Amino acid sequence: MSRSVQLEKLSIDLVSRKMLELTITSQTIALVSKAAQFMQQDEDILTKPRGADSPYRIRNQTGFPLHVWAASDPLLGESMAVKLEDGQQVPWRFEEWEKMRENLSPDGSSGIVGIKIENSGFESITEIPVNKEGETLYTLRPPKDNTLHRLLCEVHLGTDNVKYITFRSPLIIENNTQIPVEIGVLDIEAQNIVRVYKILPGESQPAPIEAAYHQSVVVRPDGEPLVLLQHNTCANSSLAGFGYNWSQDRLFWRTLLKKTTKCLNCNSEEGNNAPPFYFQTHATFSRNNPATKSYPYMRIQLSAPLEVQNLLPYDFKFRIYDKHTQKEWTNFLRKGGLSPVHVVELSHLLLMSIDMQDTVYTASDFAIINSDNTEFDKETTLVARDNQGLELKLRLHYFPIANSGGAFRVAVYSPYVILNKTGLTMMVMSKSLLQSAKVAAGQMQTSEKSPSAVDDLS
Repeated sequence: MSRSVQLEKLSIDLVSRKMLELTITSQTIALVSKAAQFMQQDEDILTKPRGADSPYRIRNQTGFPLHVWAASDPLLGESMAVKLEDGQQVPWRFEEWEKMRENLSPDGSSGIVGIKIENSGFESITEIPVNKEGETLYTLRPPKDNTLHRLLCEVHLGTDNVKYITFRSPLIIENNTQIPVEIGVLDIEAQNIVRVYKILPGESQPAPIEAAYHQSVVVRPDGEPLVLLQHNTCANSSLAGFGYNWSQDRLFWRTLLKKTTKCLNCNSEEGNNAPPFYFQTHATFSRNNPATKSYPYMRIQLSAPLEVQNLLPYDFKFRIYDKHTQKEWTNFLRKGGLSPVHVVELSHLLLMSIDMQDTVYTASDFAIINSDNTEFDKETTLVARDNQGLELKLRLHYFPIANSGGAFRVAVYSPYVILNKTGLTMMVMSKSLLQSAKVAAGQMQTSEKSPSAVDDLS
């Protein structure tokens, strides 16, 4: 500590003899980011009623009405309770906000709930911890037809910092396509559909409890308008999803244990002229878990067999030719766009060609993008030519879609894209090793247009 005589100021220096150690984790960064986002939001927190934001949300996907209550200490008095219909979601907290000041526990009742599945004949489960993320299986008693059915409690933290608690069966179907999908639950005799669920793109739907074990499922495109590939035409076609029948094959968990990948075929109601609609399905489960052999504890993912992605600076029309059926389909794809293809089967030899719009290039040669055997390999080059016959070699890159059973995405791109912003007309030439320089394709149009035209160099 020191004091200045002239300026009449007191200066105090604080020095620590130990080094400050600060540990920063991903949770620390997430907390700081969330705090900054909270401080910058325009919503007036003071105008919201107290207790409006609940830290939990409970979802009932069991197929039955569900009673949920907080497993509280009897000395604390009446606990929270709610009844949910099948498919319903409600906000939840373990105690009323007025009582939270009187209890130091952050979850009120240690984060434990009890449930009762109504109209099912199963006994209540009195203690289900929901304070940790993960999936937990619970046995439902008494057994029915010598079968012990299971209930799965899934807990995960959402991006809105709300913990979602889902009660469902262990069998779940995920829609990894870009279109809405309908699933139909058949009766035990597999003759009639007793329930129909709609799954939006990127979402999932569990099978009802008991039905997951005894009954099978069929699939079809939903009744919303879909953009499909039309046979032998260059224009987009908007077909209604209800124009397709239910899939010919069924999804049953015992069959998927033996063969995890299956291609589902939905025929059109319009007749033989319309192409069938294919889904690539794949079941994922843990073979090391003994419960999967006796009960359907698995995820079934629905995917498009093929996806085409346009990474070129031009829109293009692409054609898919099926060597097995000797049919071809055409669709239009804008630059940067992604188009699912549901009219092909991955067991066939498939070829693809593109036609870039509003350019000097002609339609490219066909390239093999899927092989039915080892005799032909997938090709990685698409060759297009300009009006002078100069070749432009585009590239194909293949992305396998995870947990899809062989479905993949093929991206069309150019190794180099040259943008001229010099304000002058320029000519680009390419030169390979031990070869003389030659003019790159697609530049005859440059002198007719502005100097900022885009040229591709293969």
